[in-house]
Amino acid sequence: MIVRWLDGEEQVFPWTEGYWAPLASDEWKMERIEKPREAARVARDVSNGHHSISRAASTLGTTKKQIRAWLRSGRLKGTQEGGKWVHVDPTSIQDLRGTKG
Repeated sequence: MIVRWLDGEEQVFPWTEGYWAPLASDEWKMERIEKPREAARVARDVSNGHHSISRAASTLGTTKKQIRAWLRSGRLKGTQEGGKWVHVDPTSIQDLRGTKG
């Protein structure tokens, strides 16, 4: 069995009987977790070098409205499509995190 951990690492388990019911103990039991719906989009955005407005808000612990205000003021850098902010530059997020607090 090959396990893909949440951080993307993979590990091979040649013997798995003790991890699945009915032989699994409560302490060492494995459960399958489905891939999050947005995982592919997030991975694509990261590989392209930008974050969505929602992800930037989550990363910075604020609201999407505040992220858009910071983009308008130039505190964050990002891109617009059709007059709407759609991506935030991850470097500017890191810069802002360094100045917060």
